[in-house]
Amino acid sequence: VMVGGKAVGLVDSWNATIDVTAADITALGEQWENSEAVKKAWSGSISATLDNQKHKALIDNILGLSAKLDVELFAGKEVSLSGSIMLTSASINAVQGDKTSISFNFKGCGAVSTTGFEEAGA
Repeated sequence: VMVGGKAVGLVDSWNATIDVTAADITALGEQWENSEAVKKAWSGSISATLDNQKHKALIDNILGLSAKLDVELFAGKEVSLSGSIMLTSASINAVQGDKTSISFNFKGCGAVSTTGFEEAGA
């Protein structure tokens, strides 16, 4: 995971959800609903083992309501999602005798780009 061009250390996992908002365009009297895509969005989370130095800037970003961050989320060597995000929350989980983890939730700001996904039928 890269944030602002720098690797975020100790990332355990990430997830991203891409949504489409559909508007009902069913004509009066039709029996079957008809929909049309009107808006797209993406959001997700990043989970990592807490590193006070490496994650301080991300926590400061939330606390300071800072600007958007550019992120690249890798799923293997050649597959990734990238775009601008706004961090919306951070959660720290400490368990006695176990590692301390941190999770960041984010909302996409604009379009998400994909790299390395194969075309349908390829």
